[in-house]
Amino acid sequence: MMLLASLLEVLGIGMIPVFVTTVADPEKILSYPVLGDMLQGIGVTNSESLVIYGALLLIVVYIVKNTYLGFFLYIKKKFIENRGVYLQDRVFRAYMTAPYSFYINRNSAELLRNVTAEVNKVVSGTLMPFMEVSLNFTMFLFIIGTLLIFEPLITVVSIVLLGGGGYLFLYYTKQKTQEYGRDNREARKEKNKAVLQGLNGFKDARVLNREESFLDHYRFNAERSKKANTYEYVVGKLPKPIIETLAVGGILSIALLMVWQGRDVGAIIPVLSLFGAATVKLMPVLNQVINQSTKIRYNAFSVYAIYDDLKILENDYRTFRMKVLGNQNKVALDHEIVLNSVSYNYPNTNEYAVQDVSIGIREGSAIAFVGPSGAGKTTLVDIILGLLEPKKGTITADEVDIFENIRGWQKNVGYIPQSIYLLDETIKRNIAFGIPDNEISDQKLWDAIRAAQLGDLINRLSEGIETVVGERGVRLSGGQQQRIGIARALYDNPQVLVMDEATSSLDNLTEKYVIEAIERLRGNRTIIMIAHRLSTVKNCDAIYMMKEGRIVDQGTYDELLENSADFRKMSLTE
Repeated sequence: MMLLASLLEVLGIGMIPVFVTTVADPEKILSYPVLGDMLQGIGVTNSESLVIYGALLLIVVYIVKNTYLGFFLYIKKKFIENRGVYLQDRVFRAYMTAPYSFYINRNSAELLRNVTAEVNKVVSGTLMPFMEVSLNFTMFLFIIGTLLIFEPLITVVSIVLLGGGGYLFLYYTKQKTQEYGRDNREARKEKNKAVLQGLNGFKDARVLNREESFLDHYRFNAERSKKANTYEYVVGKLPKPIIETLAVGGILSIALLMVWQGRDVGAIIPVLSLFGAATVKLMPVLNQVINQSTKIRYNAFSVYAIYDDLKILENDYRTFRMKVLGNQNKVALDHEIVLNSVSYNYPNTNEYAVQDVSIGIREGSAIAFVGPSGAGKTTLVDIILGLLEPKKGTITADEVDIFENIRGWQKNVGYIPQSIYLLDETIKRNIAFGIPDNEISDQKLWDAIRAAQLGDLINRLSEGIETVVGERGVRLSGGQQQRIGIARALYDNPQVLVMDEATSSLDNLTEKYVIEAIERLRGNRTIIMIAHRLSTVKNCDAIYMMKEGRIVDQGTYDELLENSADFRKMSLTE
């Protein structure tokens, strides 16, 4: 299609001097042996009919050409937009199926920028310009090739003037263009970061009177973007006046050269018409080639950002992603979860966050990990959840390695974090979390609501489970948010329930009610808890005391209170 578009452009240009010659000297056209006979054969025998038919042919050629070019533009734009949707979906899918360790050293503002702004830059700033350069360069070659056939010397002079000017412009702007492109990419990330942090930390910023800190950070990076965008705009517009100047100078040079060669005026006019028509078409073509080449250089770092992440996630983590994307059967737990010599250290660190942990967790039991901050409790729970894969050791459920069927294992695990992430949606959608409305099971939904003791709250609300909770659950109390979190964890009726300091942010009375709701689940489920408040783990079957990544003591609440000095010290601080 691109080749045909270029040919039609060349045909349109070539028709201009032919028509000019027809108007200026129609008898000359009729005198050509083959062409004259063909024209007489279709009834064109005099000058008047030749001009009329020539004009009609020219109009038809331009209607066909421009109709096709309009259709070509539609197909090209549709292709580009399809590529954009495909790439955004591919990048977002890669992030959503990435291992948890990938997120540890990445900022959400950067990932948001990559999925939205950077993908758009790749499409509109590199892919579309590349197609434009390809089309226009092909057209440029066709036009130059046509001119070389008729006037080789003059065409070579034109190439040197226009091509040389374009090359020099690209050469002298190359480094600055790349620098500003890289700086603008970083500025987009920092602007996203300032907005997300400012809005998420709005209450703290207002109370502490720190709004200006976030505004200043955003403003500074907005200025960086403004400077880079101004440079891109100016450099993108400069080729047009430069090329126009060179083109006018070129046409005048062609006229002077032909006069110097001693050609008569009758011979000069068709040549000037040909080069004039070619110049009118070549100016925007060459302008587009230079402009789009500059745009590709400016946005090249957006390509690097997307390419680097896709390379890591789709190649280096291919095996992991295959497990996550696979439709695996739920891993049942009938007997015991066993951690055997489990150790883990985070990327780029040599120190183990969890070291040589070996325990057994019976099905239906309730166990807890306690210890000071930094002891490795959350890391160990993340390993049990399948978010982190141990560097040493294994975790098995009924003698089956959970990492051999990680998706199946996670289907049988419910997770209640310290801070419940709530969508700005209804209670129903927050409990079902990510399940389309037409696939939500009312039976599962109400079973989870009853188990989390949410029924009274929902009955008091005028819109019931269709009540919108607000962004991050701002319309609910901490206890209500936590109960929705429990209901979400129980929606799929998992056999294993993991709680990571799920009540630490609640007041004592609310915590009491939440713990009562959890206590009712005992026996039917295996419960694994992390707690700072020892009052929440009193009834656990086993408590594991952790320190510096190791389990240093274990037993029931009373046994640890009697045998562990560290545990007694923790109990005294409550």
